[in-house]
Amino acid sequence: MSLRRSTRSVTRPWYSAACKIWEESVGQAEPQPGAVLLGELVPELSPAERTRVDAAVDRLAAVLGGAPRVTVLEMAIEPGLDPIPDPDGSGRLRPAVTMGIPIADGSRDVVTYVARPELLAHYGLAADAFDPDTDVLTVRTDELRFTALERKTDPEVATRVEALDVPSYSSAPTTLLTEQALARRGWKTAPAGWFVEASQPLTSQQQAAAREVAAGAGLTIETRDDQGSLAVTRSTATAAGMLLALGVLAMSVGLIRGEATADLRTLTASGASSRVRRALTAATAGGLALAGVTLGTAGAYLGFVAGNLTDLSALSSVPVLHLTVIGVGVPAVATVVGALLAGREPPALARAALV
Repeated sequence: MSLRRSTRSVTRPWYSAACKIWEESVGQAEPQPGAVLLGELVPELSPAERTRVDAAVDRLAAVLGGAPRVTVLEMAIEPGLDPIPDPDGSGRLRPAVTMGIPIADGSRDVVTYVARPELLAHYGLAADAFDPDTDVLTVRTDELRFTALERKTDPEVATRVEALDVPSYSSAPTTLLTEQALARRGWKTAPAGWFVEASQPLTSQQQAAAREVAAGAGLTIETRDDQGSLAVTRSTATAAGMLLALGVLAMSVGLIRGEATADLRTLTASGASSRVRRALTAATAGGLALAGVTLGTAGAYLGFVAGNLTDLSALSSVPVLHLTVIGVGVPAVATVVGALLAGREPPALARAALV
């Protein structure tokens, strides 16, 4: 089994921590001859194995404290597909129905769970709030296709899709199959994970205890910082980047002024006031800062686009505040500081150059 923990902030006066558990054997097994391997694999659990897994989840929930809410995550199973052996020989795996995003050389899987009322209640939603003809609820805007282990034809495009207005955290279930879709298509379900919500952020002691419980039950644990921590990290990185940019800019302006000593001397000799020198330095610093910010931001987004060509929705969350602070703040600070520090006449300008 594998365990992933996701901590996020919500619109309540407390925080929630989410733990998602699924079998370690869920993953890519060796395909049978002639099969096209797509989608996820869900282990077949015997009653004894299910009891063992449930006990491990209960122990983990106890470690979190505060009577956490446990929600079973289910995946859809095509009953007509035969199970395949687990590569380690410990059991059998069932091909689960998932959604796929078309890419150049195939499809990229999107883990898809069943929209049970208990899972929808986790988001504060009711099952009857959606059109009964809907097949898929998702936060994604990409074209989605149904995928499974063995398909002799191209995957079917999902046309009955309804937007799911929930936070698009990567560790949370955000693409769901409706119960009506399962009934229409004759799909069955199988437990594939557990979603455990705690009422407070996990402390380092709780994380250590959770790792101990996971290790004792043959689990692994993956942690994810909450959005509050990510906001602090993002703000800190923004401030550090601005300071670094201003430092490099100060050295660049200093070198430019050094190269322009003769021109400054000529201006001073012709009666140019300190205001003129301030304006020159301020314009130089501000112009360089604006050019650097523009090119840097454009280059960064070109890199992001190149790395996410198959899923541009990953770029939909634009950090407007931080980009605005950088785009406006760096040129403004550079201009003001350049004007303040460039007004005094350097001693070298008052003396003739030695030949």
